[in-house]
Amino acid sequence: MKKNIVTTIVIATFVALISVIAVSAQVSSRLSVNVPFDFYANGRVFAAGSYTLESISPHNSTATLKLSGEKNAEIAILMLQRDADTKVFGDAVVSFNRYGDAYYLAGVSNPNERFAAHAIQSRSEKNLAKAAPAQKATVAVKIKGR
Repeated sequence: MKKNIVTTIVIATFVALISVIAVSAQVSSRLSVNVPFDFYANGRVFAAGSYTLESISPHNSTATLKLSGEKNAEIAILMLQRDADTKVFGDAVVSFNRYGDAYYLAGVSNPNERFAAHAIQSRSEKNLAKAAPAQKATVAVKIKGR
Protein backbone atom coordinates (compact mmCIF):
# COMPACT_ATOMS: atom_id res chain seq x y z
CA MET A 1 0.00 0.00 0.00
CA LYS A 2 2.77 2.41 0.95
CA LYS A 3 4.64 1.53 -2.25
CA ASN A 4 1.53 2.32 -4.36
CA ILE A 5 1.15 5.75 -2.72
CA VAL A 6 4.81 6.62 -3.29
CA THR A 7 4.60 5.44 -6.91
CA THR A 8 1.44 7.50 -7.45
CA ILE A 9 3.07 10.60 -5.96
CA VAL A 10 6.18 10.16 -8.14
CA ILE A 11 4.10 9.72 -11.29
CA ALA A 12 1.88 12.73 -10.44
CA THR A 13 4.97 14.88 -9.82
CA PHE A 14 6.50 13.77 -13.11
CA VAL A 15 3.29 14.52 -15.05
CA ALA A 16 3.00 17.95 -13.39
CA LEU A 17 6.62 18.76 -14.23
CA ILE A 18 6.17 17.76 -17.88
CA SER A 19 2.98 19.84 -18.09
CA VAL A 20 4.74 22.94 -16.73
CA ILE A 21 7.60 22.52 -19.21
CA ALA A 22 5.18 22.09 -22.12
CA VAL A 23 3.15 25.16 -21.16
CA SER A 24 6.24 27.33 -20.66
CA ALA A 25 7.54 26.29 -24.08
CA GLN A 26 4.30 27.52 -25.65
CA VAL A 27 4.28 30.89 -23.88
CA SER A 28 5.06 33.48 -26.48
CA SER A 29 4.37 37.10 -27.05
CA ARG A 30 3.84 39.23 -30.07
CA LEU A 31 5.35 42.63 -30.55
CA SER A 32 3.05 45.40 -31.66
CA VAL A 33 4.88 48.32 -33.26
CA ASN A 34 3.71 51.56 -34.85
CA VAL A 35 6.32 52.51 -37.44
CA PRO A 36 5.99 56.21 -38.36
CA PHE A 37 7.87 55.87 -41.67
CA ASP A 38 8.03 53.60 -44.72
CA PHE A 39 10.73 50.95 -44.36
CA TYR A 40 12.44 48.11 -46.19
CA ALA A 41 12.68 44.54 -44.90
CA ASN A 42 13.82 41.48 -46.84
CA GLY A 43 13.94 43.50 -50.05
CA ARG A 44 10.34 44.75 -49.78
CA VAL A 45 9.01 48.16 -48.89
CA PHE A 46 6.40 48.45 -46.15
CA ALA A 47 4.20 51.48 -45.61
CA ALA A 48 4.23 53.39 -42.34
CA GLY A 49 1.69 51.96 -39.92
CA SER A 50 0.96 49.46 -37.19
CA TYR A 51 2.52 46.01 -37.44
CA THR A 52 2.71 42.86 -35.36
CA LEU A 53 5.92 40.81 -35.19
CA GLU A 54 5.70 37.22 -34.03
CA SER A 55 8.48 34.64 -33.65
CA ILE A 56 7.91 31.54 -35.73
CA SER A 57 11.18 29.81 -34.83
CA PRO A 58 12.44 31.46 -31.63
CA HIS A 59 14.98 28.76 -30.81
CA ASN A 60 16.82 28.40 -34.14
CA SER A 61 20.03 30.22 -35.09
CA THR A 62 18.18 31.88 -37.96
CA ALA A 63 15.18 33.73 -36.59
CA THR A 64 11.99 33.57 -38.60
CA LEU A 65 9.46 36.28 -37.85
CA LYS A 66 6.00 36.89 -39.20
CA LEU A 67 5.34 40.56 -39.90
CA SER A 68 1.69 41.44 -40.34
CA GLY A 69 0.13 44.83 -40.96
CA GLU A 70 -2.87 45.64 -38.82
CA LYS A 71 -4.67 47.88 -41.33
CA ASN A 72 -3.51 46.71 -44.74
CA ALA A 73 -3.52 42.93 -44.00
CA GLU A 74 0.01 42.70 -45.39
CA ILE A 75 1.94 39.63 -44.22
CA ALA A 76 5.62 38.84 -44.74
CA ILE A 77 8.01 36.23 -43.42
CA LEU A 78 11.30 37.80 -42.34
CA MET A 79 14.57 35.92 -41.95
CA LEU A 80 16.97 37.43 -39.41
CA GLN A 81 20.19 36.25 -37.78
CA ARG A 82 19.87 35.58 -34.04
CA ASP A 83 22.16 37.47 -31.71
CA ALA A 84 23.75 35.98 -28.62
CA ASP A 85 21.44 35.81 -25.61
CA THR A 86 23.78 38.22 -23.83
CA LYS A 87 22.49 41.02 -26.11
CA VAL A 88 18.93 40.58 -24.85
CA PHE A 89 18.23 43.16 -22.17
CA GLY A 90 16.22 46.31 -21.56
CA ASP A 91 13.04 47.11 -23.44
CA ALA A 92 11.56 45.38 -26.45
CA VAL A 93 12.49 47.40 -29.53
CA VAL A 94 12.54 47.30 -33.30
CA SER A 95 15.54 49.12 -34.74
CA PHE A 96 16.16 50.56 -38.19
CA ASN A 97 19.12 51.87 -40.15
CA ARG A 98 18.44 55.24 -41.77
CA TYR A 99 20.15 56.40 -44.95
CA GLY A 100 18.76 59.82 -45.91
CA ASP A 101 15.00 59.23 -46.02
CA ALA A 102 15.24 55.44 -46.51
CA TYR A 103 14.79 53.18 -43.47
CA TYR A 104 15.86 49.54 -43.36
CA LEU A 105 14.88 47.05 -40.66
CA ALA A 106 18.03 46.48 -38.59
CA GLY A 107 16.91 44.29 -35.71
CA VAL A 108 14.33 43.11 -33.20
CA SER A 109 14.73 42.55 -29.48
CA ASN A 110 12.22 40.97 -27.09
CA PRO A 111 13.68 40.40 -23.62
CA ASN A 112 10.53 38.56 -22.47
CA GLU A 113 11.49 35.72 -24.82
CA ARG A 114 15.25 36.28 -24.47
CA PHE A 115 15.21 36.99 -28.19
CA ALA A 116 17.34 39.37 -30.24
CA ALA A 117 18.10 39.21 -33.94
CA HIS A 118 19.51 41.46 -36.63
CA ALA A 119 18.52 41.77 -40.26
CA ILE A 120 20.95 40.79 -42.98
CA GLN A 121 21.66 43.79 -45.19
CA SER A 122 20.22 43.72 -48.68
CA ARG A 123 22.29 44.70 -51.69
CA SER A 124 20.62 48.12 -51.88
CA GLU A 125 21.32 48.78 -48.19
CA LYS A 126 24.95 47.74 -48.59
CA ASN A 127 25.30 50.22 -51.46
CA LEU A 128 23.79 53.00 -49.35
CA ALA A 129 26.05 52.08 -46.42
CA LYS A 130 29.13 52.46 -48.63
CA ALA A 131 28.12 56.04 -49.46
CA ALA A 132 27.33 57.14 -45.90
CA PRO A 133 27.12 55.55 -42.45
CA ALA A 134 23.68 54.63 -41.17
CA GLN A 135 21.91 56.61 -38.51
CA LYS A 136 20.07 54.45 -35.98
CA ALA A 137 16.34 54.78 -35.44
CA THR A 138 14.59 52.80 -32.71
CA VAL A 139 10.87 52.28 -32.29
CA ALA A 140 9.51 51.13 -28.93
CA VAL A 141 7.07 48.26 -29.07
CA LYS A 142 4.17 47.00 -27.04
CA ILE A 143 4.27 43.35 -26.00
CA LYS A 144 1.00 41.48 -26.43
CA GLY A 145 0.28 37.97 -25.15
CA ARG A 146 -0.92 35.29 -27.54
